[in-house]
Amino acid sequence: MTTQTQDTRSAPANTNASPDDGLAGAVEAGGVLQVEDLRVQYGTPGGPVKAVDGVTFNLRPGERFGLVGESGSGKTTTAFALMRLIEPPGVITGGRALLDGVDLLKLSDEDMRQARFAQIALIPQGAMNSLNPVMRIGQQLADTVRAHESGS
Repeated sequence: MTTQTQDTRSAPANTNASPDDGLAGAVEAGGVLQVEDLRVQYGTPGGPVKAVDGVTFNLRPGERFGLVGESGSGKTTTAFALMRLIEPPGVITGGRALLDGVDLLKLSDEDMRQARFAQIALIPQGAMNSLNPVMRIGQQLADTVRAHESGS
């Protein structure tokens, strides 16, 4: 897979199309994760700020994908949008995120909760901000598995 590193605030990160292709040719069929024209903005007193503006990529079976960019370029916001973890004043304003053909952005809250960890997961870079430092990591992961297996 050819990858391009771009500032997602100003241009789409299109990893599958030639420079002459339009958006319609950007996402190929058959991907495990197909993200097309993902857009997220944050409301501010000065008006909306685009944090993610047209991110597009296709992750096929067996591929690994790294999202890199400068601080503030929208990497975390992109990942949070795919997990549907954007909180106000943030809002996902457009795009599609197909995981095995199912649009994550259109799932009900309960269906998305069930999909998290079971089908899609996020391990943040700053693990110390996300993990309990006085609890063994294995126990924290086991708790997550149990929560999703029981449906609670």
